Amino acid sequence: MLNDLIAESLSVIATVESPDDAEFQSALLLSYNVCMEAADRDEVHSDKWTFAGLAIHDSYDRLTRELPDDLVAVGGPVPGALEPDEARAPAADLVAGLATLAATAATSESHSPWRRLVWSSVATHLDRALQELR
Repeated sequence: MLNDLIAESLSVIATVESPDDAEFQSALLLSYNVCMEAADRDEVHSDKWTFAGLAIHDSYDRLTRELPDDLVAVGGPVPGALEPDEARAPAADLVAGLATLAATAATSESHSPWRRLVWSSVATHLDRALQELR
């Protein structure tokens, strides 16, 4: 179930226009929740999962800080959580997809320089999270 949700999130974020879209934010929250769930369940690598989750949460905070409240997505618990070892690759794929989209959007000339700077920061935080997941 979680693998399906991650795969669906990856296909959805492939169609969004910017990291400001609610679908991108929802995928961010999903990746955060997966990491924090795994941190609770993985005694050996809890610190890596936690650091990845916190980096993702920082990227979400930076992204949504300037947005109106009605544009902010809402996350929930992770359905059908996988064992941490099984969740690592799908979580990394999702974070990599998010990082790529944020980095690509940051180079777009069709958006304001301020939002592009925010998206660049989001991509940097997601890259840090990805380092912990790989």
